[in-house]
Amino acid sequence: MSKPDSAKFYFDLMIKNIPTSDIHDTSAAKIYNNYGLYYGQVSNLDSAKIFLKKAIEKAKNHPKNQAGSILNLANVLRNESDYASSLKHLDKALRIYDSIGDKVGIAMTYGEMGSNYVYMLEDYKAINYFLKSAKILEGTPEKQRIGIIKQKLANMYYKTGNFDFAIELYEESLSLLKEVGDMRNYYLTLINYGSSLIQVEQYKKAKTVFLEAAEGLKDFKSEELVGLAYNGLGRVYFFKKDFNTSLKYNEKAYDYVSRSHSFRTMRVATEYIELLNVMERYEQALEVIENVKKFPERTLFNIEDQMVFRLMAAETYKNLKLNDEAIGYLEEAIVLKDSISLASKEIETIEIQKKFQTELQQEKTKALKIQNTLLSEKIEARNKIYVLAGLIIVTLIVMILVLNRSFKLRSKYQKLKLKRAENAKKMALMKRDEEHKLLEIQKQTLALREQELTSMTLLLADIQEEIALIIKSDNNNDSVANMKRSLRKLIRQKDYWEEFTLKFSQINPGFINNLKSQFPNLTKNDIDFISLLKLNLSNKEIATLLKISHESVISKKYRVKKKLNIEEDSDFDKVLSEM
Repeated sequence: MSKPDSAKFYFDLMIKNIPTSDIHDTSAAKIYNNYGLYYGQVSNLDSAKIFLKKAIEKAKNHPKNQAGSILNLANVLRNESDYASSLKHLDKALRIYDSIGDKVGIAMTYGEMGSNYVYMLEDYKAINYFLKSAKILEGTPEKQRIGIIKQKLANMYYKTGNFDFAIELYEESLSLLKEVGDMRNYYLTLINYGSSLIQVEQYKKAKTVFLEAAEGLKDFKSEELVGLAYNGLGRVYFFKKDFNTSLKYNEKAYDYVSRSHSFRTMRVATEYIELLNVMERYEQALEVIENVKKFPERTLFNIEDQMVFRLMAAETYKNLKLNDEAIGYLEEAIVLKDSISLASKEIETIEIQKKFQTELQQEKTKALKIQNTLLSEKIEARNKIYVLAGLIIVTLIVMILVLNRSFKLRSKYQKLKLKRAENAKKMALMKRDEEHKLLEIQKQTLALREQELTSMTLLLADIQEEIALIIKSDNNNDSVANMKRSLRKLIRQKDYWEEFTLKFSQINPGFINNLKSQFPNLTKNDIDFISLLKLNLSNKEIATLLKISHESVISKKYRVKKKLNIEEDSDFDKVLSEM
């Protein structure tokens, strides 16, 4: 893992001998499997799949080896975002491990299934599979596997906003991975750990963590992972408002990750665009947006990354005065936001339970150990002279332990209940902020549509006025008379008020009906006049549109106010804005 190019050199030597030698199928399968791991590490996923499929075929008579290669192939498919195929292979590996009674293999498979469901945004299924894996591994010497599962659980707590508990789990995972020498997963965990530290504003510590990860991952020759570490450093300096330093690391991160054709490219690009928008480098941000749109693996990006990318892109387009593109991206972001909300509703009621399941599982494991100990004591007691006395003593001890444990659990439950209430409050505040942002976006879109309607209305009024002037001319020439007849026919054919009323109703649904309901004494002309006032047109603009004098507009407004039983202009404006 630390020197993949050196490993490939030896794989090349071995693989040349496979066709001509009598080596066992398991040896050939392992060589192909390791080749697949090498190509997966350097992000050449197509080659990785080819060699892993060869390994699976070679190991068809050796279930454990075959299941391991199937597991590795499922991971490659997951990195391609082909989750359905990945889960299908994981299910096959699970059946093999179950048939040979390999509990560690079953635990590994459950963990990979959980990772798939994380990317599919099905958090409830993900947490269940992680807990199944943790339950099997608990008490085994598999420190590396336990460390990886703790890292995955920490990722879930990070995702749900419980950053303090996520940090605790990351620290436990880091300790285990370093102890067994799994440095690649150690450095990967450092990246997630650093992201949690940013959330609790421990920027100095986060910077140290990301630097360690970036330097360590260079030995593994994976541009994608090094890019993620640099991206973390960019976020540290972004939140410290040191934008120039942040830009240096964000540029590196985007360059590394995009070169590796990673499915994480959109997330890194989005944070890069956000920084460029803050620094008002909108043309540079536009270049990044266009590059992401051309990205050959853009179908790999998950729905959350796509939503945030569109919001950042809309901000760039808005500042470049590209209003149509900005509105289009905002509308797409709202659609994706709705999709995410619908997907998350089915797990909303169990969100709190998810936070406590890990600790609950630990308590069950401890209780099981106590039960086994007591059973052993009972068996030994039957062989002793004072069986009855021994049983009484054991019973008393158990009762004391149970009462003591019950008191501690009640106390712990109260603390957890308080913490749950705090988390619920935080989530409610976050939800309110998100809704406020979406409302602002919708207001901006509505304002642009109203501006478009007003411009169209005034343009049509100008056309009508010019046509009317031609008709009123005194030229008696026959050709002019024909032209007048054509123009009169044109005016009769086009009902501009119908088009105005249709567009006005689309922007202000319910306004005209509410007006008619509350003030039934209004005529159609009154309602048309009030609709123009709703658009905040000046008296001069209204006079031009209706082909009446400025004084007539003032008089008409006075008569309408009288019908509405309103004296002051401010009260009139208030009624229009609130309806």
